[in-house]
Amino acid sequence: MGEEKYYLKGYEIEYLSEWDGLPVKNHLPEELKESFFTRIQWWEKGYEVKESAEGTFMHPSALAKRLCEYFFRDEVEARDNNSYQNSPWLQQRSSESGANGKK
Repeated sequence: MGEEKYYLKGYEIEYLSEWDGLPVKNHLPEELKESFFTRIQWWEKGYEVKESAEGTFMHPSALAKRLCEYFFRDEVEARDNNSYQNSPWLQQRSSESGANGKK
């Protein structure tokens, strides 16, 4: 039988990673590519990821083995400019310092 097709937000994704068959961000159709960003990229654009967001793991490029979690435009909301405590950088720094035993 033929290969199983991969769909993302209603689009058939033709280019999948050779490593694991997951989508590759820079090979998405242009409409999708412009609608998926990482948590930090959305933060820089003035948005934060909703608690209900599921995210989608993709490779950033065809040569990358690592995965990044991307969020679609309907998984974010405009952030409050005073919400620094929810910053992805601050959250990452807190978890890293906790892992190193530093407070």
